[in-house]
Amino acid sequence: MKLVFICLRVIICATGLLMAKCKIENSTLFLILTLLPVGSINIRGSVQQIPLVILLANFCFGMAVIDVIQLKQMNETGRVMVCDVRTREEVIESGLIPGAVNIPLNELVGAFELTADEFIDKYHSSKPEQNETIIFYCRSGVRSCKAAQILSLLGYYLSASLQGGYTSWRSSQQLSQQD
Repeated sequence: MKLVFICLRVIICATGLLMAKCKIENSTLFLILTLLPVGSINIRGSVQQIPLVILLANFCFGMAVIDVIQLKQMNETGRVMVCDVRTREEVIESGLIPGAVNIPLNELVGAFELTADEFIDKYHSSKPEQNETIIFYCRSGVRSCKAAQILSLLGYYLSASLQGGYTSWRSSQQLSQQD
């Protein structure tokens, strides 16, 4: 049997499962892999502990997408930068995820080319190192996917997009308040 493995789609679930829809000789099947919460990677001579979901998705597909539950878990560790790529007008109108930094998508490349001091002056936050995890979000998730792809081209390989964006986060907050 000739084995042809082409991964068509990856879904990262809240439980930390990675599901890959694959084709093997004209048959479609779903592979479900249980992931450990972190993995190790050697970045410029330094071994880093990276959320494995992001590490694998970025390695295989150039970008990872996480959900609100994963974002909350990562925020609890404090080892993540959350970046809102919506316009300032959108942020004023609807708000910001607590702790997030607003860097509109059209400023993204310029922002990450700033020196650390210039970045702090402009965005009132520390500039992340290239080996730090950065989670992007926008209103629905489209611009944040672009942002994660752009930053990976600048060497920030541990970037991901929040699935459903601010809309998804706000919905989860409303649900948790009802409980």
